[in-house]
Amino acid sequence: MLDIGSCSQAAFYKWRQRYAGMQASELKKLKELEEKNTRLKKMYAEVALDLKIAKEIIEKKLMEQDAPFALPKETNCRRSSQRKPVRYQQGVPCLKA
Repeated sequence: MLDIGSCSQAAFYKWRQRYAGMQASELKKLKELEEKNTRLKKMYAEVALDLKIAKEIIEKKLMEQDAPFALPKETNCRRSSQRKPVRYQQGVPCLKA
C-alpha cells in the first residue's frame, strides 16, 4: 500500500486524517489560503516592526526635547503633570487621601 521510500506510515496516516474526503480543487484552494495566510502574517510582522521602530524614534525625540527640563534622576519628585492615584470605596472614587 505504501512505498517504503516515500514517507513513514505515521506521516501517511496524519496526511490522510487531515485531507481525507477532499477533492483536488478543495486541496488547491486550501493550499492557496495557507499561502495567503503566510503572506499576511509576514506583512503584519513587518508593519508591527515598523510601528515599534517609529514609537522608539518618537520616544527618543521626546526625551531629547524634555532633557533640558528633566529633573535629576536621584530625586523622587513627581512632575506636576502626573496624576495622583484615586482611591475607590464601593466602586465610587473617593477624593480624600
